[in-house]
Amino acid sequence: MNFLKQGVGRNVLGLVCGVMLGTAVPAFSYTVQSATPESDGVVYVMSDATRMKLQVCTDRIIRVVYTAKAEFPPAMNAIVVKGDWPQVSFTTSETGDAYVLQTALLSVSVAKSSGAVSYATVGGVPILQETTGKKLTAKTVGGATAYEGTIPFNSTSDEGIYGFGQFQNGQLNQRGLTLEMVQLNQQDCSPFFMSTRGFGVLWNNYSRMTVTPPLTWWCNWATNDAIDYYFIYGPEFDDLIAGYRIITGPAVMWPKWAYGFWQCRNYYPTQTILQDIVKDYRSRGYPIDNIVQDWNYYPQGQNGCQCFEAFRYPDPAGMIKTVHDSLNCHFTISVWPSFNSQSGANYDFMSSKGYLINSNDFLGTTYDAFSDSASKYYWQFINDSLVSKGVDAFWPDATEPEYHTQWVNATTSQGPATKVENLFPLLHSKNLYDGFRKALDGKKRVCNLTRSYFAGSQRLGAAYWTGDIANDFNTYVKQIPALLNISASGLPLSCTDIGGFNGEVTANIITRWFQWGAFNPVFRIHGTRSCNEIWCWGEETEKILLKYLKLRYRLFPYVYSLAWKVTNEHYTMMRPMAFDFRTDPTVRNLASEFMFGPAMLVCPVTESATATSRAVYLPAGTWYDFWTGEAHTGAAGQIITAPCPMETMPLYVRAGSVLPMGPEITYADTAADPIELRVYTGADGYFNLYEDEGDNYNYEEGTYAIIPLRWNEATQDLTIGDRSGSFPGMLTERTFNVVFVEPGKGTGVAVSTTVFKTIPYSGSGLVLNKTSGEIAGVRHGSRKVNVRPSFSVKLTGRKLVVRAGNNTGNTEVSLVTMSGRLAAHAMLKKDQPQVLGTGMVPGIYLVYFKNAASVVSVNKVVVR
Repeated sequence: MNFLKQGVGRNVLGLVCGVMLGTAVPAFSYTVQSATPESDGVVYVMSDATRMKLQVCTDRIIRVVYTAKAEFPPAMNAIVVKGDWPQVSFTTSETGDAYVLQTALLSVSVAKSSGAVSYATVGGVPILQETTGKKLTAKTVGGATAYEGTIPFNSTSDEGIYGFGQFQNGQLNQRGLTLEMVQLNQQDCSPFFMSTRGFGVLWNNYSRMTVTPPLTWWCNWATNDAIDYYFIYGPEFDDLIAGYRIITGPAVMWPKWAYGFWQCRNYYPTQTILQDIVKDYRSRGYPIDNIVQDWNYYPQGQNGCQCFEAFRYPDPAGMIKTVHDSLNCHFTISVWPSFNSQSGANYDFMSSKGYLINSNDFLGTTYDAFSDSASKYYWQFINDSLVSKGVDAFWPDATEPEYHTQWVNATTSQGPATKVENLFPLLHSKNLYDGFRKALDGKKRVCNLTRSYFAGSQRLGAAYWTGDIANDFNTYVKQIPALLNISASGLPLSCTDIGGFNGEVTANIITRWFQWGAFNPVFRIHGTRSCNEIWCWGEETEKILLKYLKLRYRLFPYVYSLAWKVTNEHYTMMRPMAFDFRTDPTVRNLASEFMFGPAMLVCPVTESATATSRAVYLPAGTWYDFWTGEAHTGAAGQIITAPCPMETMPLYVRAGSVLPMGPEITYADTAADPIELRVYTGADGYFNLYEDEGDNYNYEEGTYAIIPLRWNEATQDLTIGDRSGSFPGMLTERTFNVVFVEPGKGTGVAVSTTVFKTIPYSGSGLVLNKTSGEIAGVRHGSRKVNVRPSFSVKLTGRKLVVRAGNNTGNTEVSLVTMSGRLAAHAMLKKDQPQVLGTGMVPGIYLVYFKNAASVVSVNKVVVR
């Protein structure tokens, strides 16, 4: 029996570990004996000879390392890619009870009596405290000394805690819950969480962990024999995610097509059937961008041969070419991290070299992803047999790896699997990412949909799906907070099996699930059913599913721009409400609503599949019903009753939004022209429309275009700004159809037949006034680049000067490289130019301005 699945508490877990792994000795107890400042922080020596360092990474990021060893471990490892930080100014002081370290934003105290670390703002507002000192408990594992680690944090009764991965417990707010953090089918863990108190914590640890109330974090085997965590201050969630991704790596962009619709079933048994499914979508005029081949494409029982059975798939390369060239679609294939003994030469080679772990999954024996040599040959088999045939993406299955009761007793090239228990999916994703990107020389973006992930997976082209779930309504409801917590764990791409994996699903349930799935970052249907295409549940259901399928594709300009925002600004596409309304207590446990980008409030139907209305919470401000155009305005948040007949999932759009909607298309690479700009008045707003080539990495070198869209409520002006940048195949001439949304205008899925103004656009900025209907050009009085009113940057050679206007208040500005490295940081005084960088290394940089709750970025600064 897998005791992890049975919800056994941490005390029992520790007992089991003691029996399995060795005898534990008492935890350390200590006081602080000395504090020695260094150039990047302070080192503390404890009474028991343990040591701790507070490393100042930025004004808002503090690395805490506590060890019983003589040396502190290096920062960079499998999770962390950020090793060097720019010099940050800080001060140190001492009181009778504590040593204090202070940055421009934080005051960090270390209690002399226990070594406990406390975090507060420079103004003295408490943020987070270790209630007692951290603990490392020595034990013996296989003759070697290992350490369990414990960090006891405080928690407040009114906070919202999100992240840690996903546990399908039906809860959005994880506060007060006991979580067994181990990789399993239908469960995933990642050592990062965020709180509405305005902080996040990333524990740099690979082993099994638990969280127990109020907020005590324990690990089975402390990585590098140390407790090593990063405290990140926001206070807003986008700032916390940015900090997490600066440490662990930025999220790379998927290919454009991958944000379209994925058709999948368990499974398509022949190439004819697979091709015919795509042909059927095309003949019906239904959107589709990806067809997925699940397992059993190989000869029976030969998992790991990475080959197609010739009788059923006589010409795999020809099949994929047809899917590409004739059907404008893409092809994804399932791969497992295992080899069956019947698979022949591949298994024999891996086994003879010792590249297989003594742990099985459902289909075979797992390869050792911790071994560079084993990883090399695993990828070589896939490259030679699958990539060579034109495969576009991978669906890595059983990546926990599966059968965890075997896994915990396995031995890897790095020692006992318990030492690195949760790390396997990250290394497996890295193997696929590095291999695919090198093999295709960057001409195709890596796209992997994996059943397990870990901290850092976002930099490896990996998305996550929630495993082999049931098909009932309650399971569907639990998927919503599960995906929201994945977002809060720093992974921007995720989905579920729409309709559930196991067995037939009713028309009503598939309808509600599909409606919600259209607003998942990855839009994918899957299941073990004889028919799983959108026409499989009758004509009425087909009409409804088609409506949401078409809506996803009409929103493609918005969705793909969000994908860029994720990469460019460390943004999050699918957003728990606390991302945008952190201080609103009503949203902290709100598991059935979320923001999809900055504009759209998505309200899945969760009362019952057949509900005809549901309660919707609208935060303070003005919100438009997407389907009717009706505006709801309230100075405080309000609960309304929203109609939700079977064809309708409630959707609302925030005032100030400029929502770009493209024409009706059936595949993603269709040119988005004309674009309908739906303007939701009532507040200021902006949106950057992003475009690029769609499926290579040239965007990393600045090959893309951006058109800024701005609405000014006071002047009633819509500004379509100058296009910046270019790329091969870009539309140089296009049309914008502007619609100011009101009841009956600019509503629903259909292209609006009545527009306020049709605007030809060739790249030069213009302003449309709603009151007069007149169009004027944008004036350019200087060569400064206006990122928002009152903010400017000016690049002269390799010198960058920034300025905040006299009406902006205190402004924080950061200069960030395209890889996510913080190059410079400053606080600006009103209307005073300041040099942000001199002698800058050639490359592409991003400039972020932070003023109150708004983050605005200059999309591209190119230093030559």
